[in-house]
Amino acid sequence: MRLGVGSWLAASASLCLTWAATVRSPSEASAILDALLRGVPERAGAEPGKKPTPTSDGLPTFVSDVRLVNLSVSVYDRSGRPEPGVKPEEFEVLEDGVPQKVSVAGSEEIPFNLVLLLDLSGSTMRDRVAMREAARGFVGITRPQDRVAVCALSSDEFRVISPLTSDRKLLLELIDGIPDLEGSTPLYAAIVLAWDEELARRPQERNALVVISDGIDDSLEQKKTTVPFDRLRRAAALMPALIYPIYLDSRNIFYGERALRQMRELAEASGGRLFSARSPKLLMPVYAEVAAELRSVHTLAYYPKNQNFDGRWRRIHVRVARPNLHLRTRPGYYAR
Repeated sequence: MRLGVGSWLAASASLCLTWAATVRSPSEASAILDALLRGVPERAGAEPGKKPTPTSDGLPTFVSDVRLVNLSVSVYDRSGRPEPGVKPEEFEVLEDGVPQKVSVAGSEEIPFNLVLLLDLSGSTMRDRVAMREAARGFVGITRPQDRVAVCALSSDEFRVISPLTSDRKLLLELIDGIPDLEGSTPLYAAIVLAWDEELARRPQERNALVVISDGIDDSLEQKKTTVPFDRLRRAAALMPALIYPIYLDSRNIFYGERALRQMRELAEASGGRLFSARSPKLLMPVYAEVAAELRSVHTLAYYPKNQNFDGRWRRIHVRVARPNLHLRTRPGYYAR
């Protein structure tokens, strides 16, 4: 069942009882990854004014020879503290070593779309009360101009607790109404669906996906989805969204170390950052760190000088005209 934002708001009282406005199967994620990895252009990545046309398989594409590459760039000093005060003209973007003309540059005052994905599977059951508090904490770090969506992985399904909204009161009420469900953990599929549900159609906006999880995906072992981590990591570099995994230590001697490594790789592929906590009860310092991280993000965009979109990987390097500052952004894209 898919509801529009307007009808969702009108039915908010009943949604508190049914819990989710949208329920999607993790099996949908594989086709979404296929489309992204084979090079369907970003939905707003074409020349402004061009309209999408359907392909034979129903997926949108753009008829245009000029495409806009969007970057979210985090800036921090040598000690790792975010640095929000960099001016747009201080950035330089290189694609495969060739300087590019930055056509769009936004400061930290631009609104953010923040999607929270809560892992409410069986492995996090002991932390359920703290997970709700964590969601409340992340809602609390946003500014009035930011929008927040809350999604969850629970009962083997992906659920939208709230679509993107700036109504903080309603968000908190819905978070408090999350029931104590559990189930297996198709985590990688849920990450894909969270991006597809709210952020895929907004590539020219500033987007962040916060994933609160122990990082363990058991769906491949149970043959419930077909989203291996390697494909998700490759796709993360193509998604116009920063991914911030909040890793909760599961103390799982078999999968814990691998889960931590993979969540770090996922963050790096998107240009985001990994945060770690022993449990949701210890997340209080993380809220301020994530808030500072989001404030330090700048939005850059350019039309590539090389308009031969041959499908090859193009490496992106961003520099800033200030000493002792470091940058983090997605490493490149496939020119398709």
